[in-house]
Amino acid sequence: MSDFRMQKLDKTRDAKMNDCLVEIQELIVAELIEMGKLDDAQTSSLRITLKIQERFAKGAIYIPFDYQARNHEIKRRFNGKNKKQLAREFCLSERHISEIVKLNHSHSAI
Repeated sequence: MSDFRMQKLDKTRDAKMNDCLVEIQELIVAELIEMGKLDDAQTSSLRITLKIQERFAKGAIYIPFDYQARNHEIKRRFNGKNKKQLAREFCLSERHISEIVKLNHSHSAI
């Protein structure tokens, strides 16, 4: 885990913040920096991320997504040994990665 991720995790009131929330926070930091908000980017991103966590922690949130493109990218990059890495990167379980890859093999045989 990067120094940035560890620093942010230590500052949260919930040390169990999952990787997806950390990734959301990193995206917010990058956007704030790009917008010229360098001085308060890390603090602001943490506050925004915690607000998202508070608001949606007890329920589901639907974010429209192109699953076909994601699955295609997973299938393209899968090498038989990187299931854990892909699961972490795409915020999926290793089982889900296996199912996506199996779909690819079953459709290619048809």
